[in-house]
Amino acid sequence: MTSTSPNPPTVLRAHTPAELLALLPYQFGYQPERSIVITCVDGGRAGLMARVDLPPEGVEAHHLRTVLRSALLREDPPAALVIGYENTTDEALPGVLAAAHVLEELGITPVGPLIVRDDHWFSVDLLDGEVCGVGEPLPEPADVPAVAAFVGRGVSPLATRAEVAAQLAPTGTWSCLLVELDLLRECGGPSTPEAASAWAEVLDTSDGAPEVGDLGDRTLAAAALSLTDTPWRDTILARICVGSMSWEATDPRFREVVAAAIPRPVRDPQEGVTLMALRTRLCALARILPDPVVVEVLALIAHSAWWDGDGTMARVACDRALVIDPDHSMCGLLIRLLDHGVGPEPSPG
Repeated sequence: MTSTSPNPPTVLRAHTPAELLALLPYQFGYQPERSIVITCVDGGRAGLMARVDLPPEGVEAHHLRTVLRSALLREDPPAALVIGYENTTDEALPGVLAAAHVLEELGITPVGPLIVRDDHWFSVDLLDGEVCGVGEPLPEPADVPAVAAFVGRGVSPLATRAEVAAQLAPTGTWSCLLVELDLLRECGGPSTPEAASAWAEVLDTSDGAPEVGDLGDRTLAAAALSLTDTPWRDTILARICVGSMSWEATDPRFREVVAAAIPRPVRDPQEGVTLMALRTRLCALARILPDPVVVEVLALIAHSAWWDGDGTMARVACDRALVIDPDHSMCGLLIRLLDHGVGPEPSPG
């Protein structure tokens, strides 16, 4: 399994390798384990971050070259930090050494390398291929300034990648919702006002707002079925991922009602609703909805996560969507962007 995260939405600087190690779980959304992580760096700025499961024994260099080459060439950093996460002593060492060799082949200076094990980090000597010393304790996140940007946005890493995937795991308790979906389909789907009202409730992050799971089946059905209208979906997408597409290019029939129904997210949680808060509500909706109506919600989650620099959640959402609909164009495109380490490039408006 490979994960890549585009550049963070704000410039995050780690002044030491230890600070970067504290930052990585927040960038990935979970604590890496049994992995090789490549972090492109330029003047202390964290760029592309790629995580690969520990490669099979004996083919480490070939495997890493295959899965990382295109992303690294596109990023073209002057240097990249190599980190191996392991559970048992030296199990990550062959992969770390192979990753450093691949970087050198591509003209990228390997920094470190480092190995993380049991809340300690160790340096690796590339000349003799051995781990040095007894290790240093990982810093506390609260002591690392770069982590504050994530904490301020309400981000905290989960223990494993499986816990990230669990945020989108279907509940399977939708028998009544299926009936409501059928009834609404027979009526030709929700009207624009009903769809707007449904999305206003789904994305209500105010204090005291009902949990998404407590909304009525009619509301959930209206929200889900409205997304089958692509211009409506794209208007919602443009509203919550500000700058991902031109607002003026969205369907004029929907702009005013969507703007009234959905708050415009901001980066600072002290100033308003964040994209993270909206995505949390979208994830709750995705767990409730049955196949195949959940696909477009998953596409919204994937796009918003990619736009927000959360490559792990973007991939998890795409993976579930593509199991249901292997030909889904947006999710297929996002997977290709993630595989090549392509981050968002804001458009005007």
